[in-house]
Amino acid sequence: MAHDIEDFEAEVVEASREIPVLADFWAAWCGPCRVLGPVLERMAESSEGRWRLAKVNTEEFPQEAARYGVRGIPNVKLFVDGEPVDEFVGALPESQIQAWLDQALPSEADRAGRAAIRELESLVFSDPVAALEQLSELDPPADLQQRVVDLEFVARRLLLLDDPSGLGSGDAVRHYLGGLRRLRDGDLDGGLQQLIASMRDDRSLDDDGARKTCVALFRLLGQEHPAVARCRGDFAGALYV
Repeated sequence: MAHDIEDFEAEVVEASREIPVLADFWAAWCGPCRVLGPVLERMAESSEGRWRLAKVNTEEFPQEAARYGVRGIPNVKLFVDGEPVDEFVGALPESQIQAWLDQALPSEADRAGRAAIRELESLVFSDPVAALEQLSELDPPADLQQRVVDLEFVARRLLLLDDPSGLGSGDAVRHYLGGLRRLRDGDLDGGLQQLIASMRDDRSLDDDGARKTCVALFRLLGQEHPAVARCRGDFAGALYV
C-alpha cells in the first residue's frame, strides 16, 4: 500500500531491510508527479507483497532528496537492504515501469540470501565460529559479496579472543583485544574507540588489523549509524598519527 511517509529512515531505509521499498520522490506542484502517482499506487496494490510504495514529498524531506541525488521529479528509487539499488526519472507508462521492476527487484533466491546475511550480522558477534560456518555456505547476491567478506573478516578477528597468544603484549594489544571484547559484548562505541586507540599505538599489529576491522564495521553498519558517526572523526585522526 502507498502512503505519505513521516519518517524516512524508518519507513524507507529500515523498512527496505524486510521488503523492497519503492520511494516515489514527488511534490504537489509537479504535474508529472500527479500523473505517475496513481499509476504507482495501483501497481503497489496489485504487487502481492513483493514491494511497498512510500511517497516522499520533497518539500517535507529536502535533505533526504539531496542526500540521494534527487535532481528532478518524479524520481523513483528502489531501496533494498537499506540502500538504493535502481531508479528511474519521469512519468513512465505502467508497462515500462513493470518491465523495470521485473528486472530490478531481487529474486526469491536473492531475498533468501539477504535474509540469511541479516541474521548473520548479529550472529557474527555472539558466535563467530557458527557465523563463519554459515558464511562459507552462502552464495550471496553480487551486491552483497563485500558484506560477506566484511562479516568473515570481523568474525576471524573476534576469534583472536580465544587465543591471543600470537599477538604479543603492550598497549596496542591491550586496546586491540579490549576493542574486540567490547564488540563481542555488543558495545559498538566502546569497541570502535578501543580499536582506534590500538591504531594510534601500533598500526602494524595483526597486519593493521584494528584499522581493517574499523573499516569493515563502518561498511557493515553504514555511514549513518550513530556509532560510526561518533567515531569517524577519531578514526580519521588516528590514520595520521
